[in-house]
This record gives sequence, structure tokens and C-alpha cells, in this order.
Amino acid sequence: MVPWTQPYFPNQGDLLKQGVENGLDVWTQPNGNGTTVFPQFPKLYPQVPQGYPQAPFAYQGFLLFGCGHWANTVEVFQMYDPFNDIRAALCCCPMCSFIQLIVEPAHDWWNTFYSLYNTGLVEHLMNT
Repeated sequence: MVPWTQPYFPNQGDLLKQGVENGLDVWTQPNGNGTTVFPQFPKLYPQVPQGYPQAPFAYQGFLLFGCGHWANTVEVFQMYDPFNDIRAALCCCPMCSFIQLIVEPAHDWWNTFYSLYNTGLVEHLMNT
């Protein structure tokens, strides 16, 4: 007999993969849900110009997520929301899986993310 468990659905600001990459604890959120994720990558240009960055991820990307990481794209996962009885799209940071935006129903994530108006991810990024 399987014991009864509470239905689970992550919140905005959670780490979807709980900070685990390839079985190792890589990402931490020491100040709790919705706060900066560590480790952070360098965001400065190289001090000595050599024609290439001295550190990986040294240049800034197009999007700044609530976790503090920069990226040029978003990673989208689909998950069933048992509370609203619908499939949801979880728009996450591609590095640490920080949930930046939850869109219900899932098929609307494209319109919400790439909207020309101040909705969806653009609005959430401006508020963080």
C-alpha cells in the first residue's frame, strides 16, 4: 500500500531540479526560495584584452533571471498542475533550473514569453 502524499507543484523561484546536476549538488539557494542562486558566474569583461574571454560566461546575455544568471534563451519544462487540473509550462534558467515564470495552459508559453507587450517573462524580469 502506497501512503497518501500531498500533491506537489513547484512555486515560482524554486529550483526545479533542486540544484542537482548529473547526481551532484551544484546549485544552492542559501537565502530561500526566489533568491540568488550560487555559484554565480563572472559578469565582467576580461581585464587584459586577449581576443577571447578569460573566464567562461564572462559576457552578459540577453536575459537576467531572478537567480542572477545571464542567458540568451530559456529552458521550458511541462508539468501537470494538480491544483488547477491543467498542464503548465515552467520557464526556467537554463543553467540552474530557477523557475522564472509559470504559464497555464502550457501551450500559451510561447505567446507569453515572446509577447511584444509587457507581459510574461519580460514583466517578471522587470520586477526582479
